[in-house]
Amino acid sequence: MVDEGSAPNPKNPIVKFLGIATAIIVALTALIVAIKHFSEAVRPEPEKPLPVLASTDVGNIKGSGHTVLTECEKQRQLYAVQNPDFNVSIDENVQPSADKDILGTVTYTFHCHFLATRRPK
Repeated sequence: MVDEGSAPNPKNPIVKFLGIATAIIVALTALIVAIKHFSEAVRPEPEKPLPVLASTDVGNIKGSGHTVLTECEKQRQLYAVQNPDFNVSIDENVQPSADKDILGTVTYTFHCHFLATRRPK
């Protein structure tokens, strides 16, 4: 003879309640884990900080016809290659220094300042 008290009875309301409660807890846990995983997957990458681009001087340029754009372009191109996620431009508002010798020959020093801006995505 089998003891009816030892085996769980599916018709027992307490057993039914515990089964439903366990199923709900498992389902909610799975939902929370799925939401957490999805939110981490769609989280955007943090933006890179703007690069700090060192200023340079190009000196001993004799005569006229030179501009800050022409004299600083080589360094701008180097910075652009080193920072592909950014637009690199030359600050055109910086004026060159000039030195005139006794014979009237003017020697210029161009002060190159560079600006980095984010590229549109």
